[in-house]
Amino acid sequence: MQRIITSHTRNAITMITMIVWMLVGAQIFAQQGSTSGENQDASREMAARSSPRIGSPMTRQEMRAYERQRVTLELRGVYPRRHPWHVVSVSNSWRDWEAYQGFVPLAEEEFFRLTGHLKEAAEAASYHRVNSILTWGGLAATLLGGLTVYADQVNSSYLERGRYTAAGVILGSVGLVALTAAGVRAMNNWAPYGQARLAAEEYNDNLQARLRGSTAE
Repeated sequence: MQRIITSHTRNAITMITMIVWMLVGAQIFAQQGSTSGENQDASREMAARSSPRIGSPMTRQEMRAYERQRVTLELRGVYPRRHPWHVVSVSNSWRDWEAYQGFVPLAEEEFFRLTGHLKEAAEAASYHRVNSILTWGGLAATLLGGLTVYADQVNSSYLERGRYTAAGVILGSVGLVALTAAGVRAMNNWAPYGQARLAAEEYNDNLQARLRGSTAE
């Protein structure tokens, strides 16, 4: 009987000790949280003192100028996909996006030049230049190949017919391949959406700071 009581006593002491340590840990955690919150508040206060307009809301004039000049991105080809428990929007490609400054659409090269990324602007310009070359070159090759086959079948004699048909078919096939590649590339931008979004966010943050600074002056 005494052993049973001793065992229950030990269990009770263990439980009480665990509860005490849990309360002490919760108190320490709460103090640390309040200390970090105070430090964050102090940092915000110092930043507000050094730049009094940074954390303040924009005025109506600043907001109008910001809406006209800010850059936004829109994923094209977004469609809803249903799941058993929810509906999400899925894009056909993370490279299929369009940029706007205010309500004015921007080409990819113009977007990166506007946001100050000149290297990316040159890469985008080269990408779309290749698209144009593939498009017009493929179209010319396809038409030339078709005309070669037609002329060989119509203007040649029966014995000489077919001499240039193979060359025309090959040339037309190369043109069709080039047109297909140009069509696939034209559906996408050079840069993925994530990279463009970072550039847009950086530009918009700098725009807000510039507008607030110009108004404060």
